[in-house]
Formats: sequence, structure tokens, C-alpha cells
Amino acid sequence: MLQPGKMQNAIGYENIVRHIKSKRLSWLGHVERMPNERVANTICKWKPYATRPKGRPRLRWEDDVRNDLRKMGVKNWKRRAQERKQWNEITEQAKTHGVVELKKKKGLTLFGDTEML
Repeated sequence: MLQPGKMQNAIGYENIVRHIKSKRLSWLGHVERMPNERVANTICKWKPYATRPKGRPRLRWEDDVRNDLRKMGVKNWKRRAQERKQWNEITEQAKTHGVVELKKKKGLTLFGDTEML
């Protein structure tokens, strides 16, 4: 099990939520650039035929990633994912997204981000 101190050293004291968003976007770009024959690509793009249970639909991984991209203002993400350099810039932007705007609005420090709630 990873201890909290070791985890902070592993990610270099950056906000864990933004780190996870960045890694999710990185994986999305990787899968999007894969040939359709690859198993990971097939699984990510697979749509089940079964019906969903009653009630509010559960959030899927894809929903979270699309929500992150929408909040960041990224348009045409499938085309941009094909360009590795552009996509790396987007994943780097995810690490700092929201920090500058929050600092301006509320005068918060780096660790006072509302994403930590």
C-alpha cells in the first residue's frame, strides 16, 4: 500500500485531483491514437447491448473525461488527440487548470483549490 508521504513524493506535491485528470487525458489520447485492432481501443469504445438499471445513470469514465475537456474549453478533442504535441499541451494544462482563475477570484493559494473538497 502506498503511504501518504510516498504518494506526495511520487507526484511532486501537485494537487492529486489535477494529477488524476491529467493522467486520464493522457490515456484518452493514447487510446485515441491506437489502431482499432488493439484490445484497449476495442474495450474503451465498446458499447454494451444490455439495458441500464432504473434511476440516474452512473457516471462512466468517458463521462468524466468529456466533462474535464468541456471545463477546460477543449474543442475537437479527437482531432487534437492525433497530434501528440498538441495533446501533451492539453494534459499539461489539466495540471494547472482552475488554479489561476481561483487565485484571481478568491485570492487562494495553490493548495486552497476547491477541487480538494
